[in-house]
Amino acid sequence: MSRIVNFIDTPAGFPKLQQAKEQAHQNLPPITNEQRKRLSRLSGYAAYRMVDYLLSNQGARTDAISPAIAIRNPPDTAMKMRAQLNSFGLDIDCSLMKTKNRYGKDIRIGVWFLTVIDFAKWFGKKAANDESA
Repeated sequence: MSRIVNFIDTPAGFPKLQQAKEQAHQNLPPITNEQRKRLSRLSGYAAYRMVDYLLSNQGARTDAISPAIAIRNPPDTAMKMRAQLNSFGLDIDCSLMKTKNRYGKDIRIGVWFLTVIDFAKWFGKKAANDESA
């Protein structure tokens, strides 16, 4: 699920991260009321809160997600809901960003994105060969 990418938390690294966030927003148009209803069926309110947060905060860091939605371990929540998200036509992905902690030590932190993997499922469109009415 996670991969190390060259997002470096410095002014020089911001353009790459910003570009990834913009591309993610283009891939995931604004959510409709019908899509929101379907997402509310995710098992566990924590999963729904995380998806809802990422819909408006693509590329959020793990350390920003956790306090914003009161989830102690966002990666665990993401892994538990991944199969359900796939059934809606969505996927959750984490890229690791190189940065430094408050003590100056090099660390990697997750940057989270939602992506559409099946547009027909996400937008609720039936397949062209689906004869059922």
